[in-house]
Amino acid sequence: MSIIDKRLEFLEALVIATKQYKHENNNEELDFVEFYDIPYVKELIYKININKYPEIVDFIYDIDDCSYYTNLFLFFDDRFNLIDSPSFKPFKNRNISEFAVAIKNLYETEKIDEVFEKYNSYLSNIENSFKKYNNINYKELLDKLYGLTNNLHFIINISLLINGGFSSTKDNTISYVRGIKVNEKSDNIIFNEYIIVCLFHEYSHYFVNDVIDKYFEKICNLDILYNESINHGLPKTYQNRKILLYEYFVRANSMILSEDIISKEEYEEDIKWFKKIGFIRIEKIIELIKQGLNNNLLFEDIFNNTIIDYFKSFNQIKKQL
Repeated sequence: MSIIDKRLEFLEALVIATKQYKHENNNEELDFVEFYDIPYVKELIYKININKYPEIVDFIYDIDDCSYYTNLFLFFDDRFNLIDSPSFKPFKNRNISEFAVAIKNLYETEKIDEVFEKYNSYLSNIENSFKKYNNINYKELLDKLYGLTNNLHFIINISLLINGGFSSTKDNTISYVRGIKVNEKSDNIIFNEYIIVCLFHEYSHYFVNDVIDKYFEKICNLDILYNESINHGLPKTYQNRKILLYEYFVRANSMILSEDIISKEEYEEDIKWFKKIGFIRIEKIIELIKQGLNNNLLFEDIFNNTIIDYFKSFNQIKKQL
């Protein structure tokens, strides 16, 4: 399976084409895509010719959640036939089946495959540059922390059209989707160690979210954590109590999982960044999870015992922060 998946590239390119057609490059609701001024991206957007397909523009402005939309590529085949219906709703008011018909028509009419064929060598070279990240035994590391990974399949997809990272899940396949940076002057790809941290972040959502959901009602003093996080710069995206917990623990676990892979400098810089955006207890939480791992416990057991007890102690330790 290709690391750069044309299904993902085409779906994200539709969003970029729509933003350019509407002259709304600063539209915050569609800021999960990235336009790099390089030949491959420019030709793909030009080839789409979105102004001829207003019905697709309407779908793009009806996207309910960027993570749902990014997840969609797993539900299409290489000819953009809808092979399965997602359990989630990617659009607020519109039907996924109608979207599938519309984009398949555009794909075939405008002969979008010609762009992927023309840039096949270029994309293959990028994939080859990324292979070093594919040689790490992610599944073994995840299993030590979470267990229950035997029936799961982990894949990596990178994109030249995405801003940020996402996790996409279908059946027993969990895909890490990551936008990569491009030097527009040289057309070269910019890789950095944070890709590894983000990979474990996105994979961890699959496990962490379920644990948070399961034990959410047992958590005490959540308002203390929530208010202090907001006071220390928590982005609006995370200003929901349950989402805050998701993000706290996927961040902590991503650092634990990547610590022996990334440099000390990267590790320290990431911790510094997390604290700057409101996750000020991140180091203490990492310490508690590591203690549990040293006692051969899995994350769920650590959370149900040590972490929940830690939350109970917030009133006593608040003054120490």
